[in-house]
Amino acid sequence: MLWSGTLADSGKVGSAKFMKLANQGIRDRGIILGHANNMVAPNHFDRLLEIVNSRGLSTVTLTDAFEV
Repeated sequence: MLWSGTLADSGKVGSAKFMKLANQGIRDRGIILGHANNMVAPNHFDRLLEIVNSRGLSTVTLTDAFEV
């Protein structure tokens, strides 16, 4: 599995950089790598979903993607 973008949240990342990477990485057929190491992503779930929805995209799990 290769990803096409990262949220850089495996370590300390600020909100501005996190959202910049999200805007760049969230795209059709893209795979974004995110981590649960800190609270940056959970604090921005609403903004991440806005990006996904505004681009007419949907989220899927790896199980969904590979029909496992």
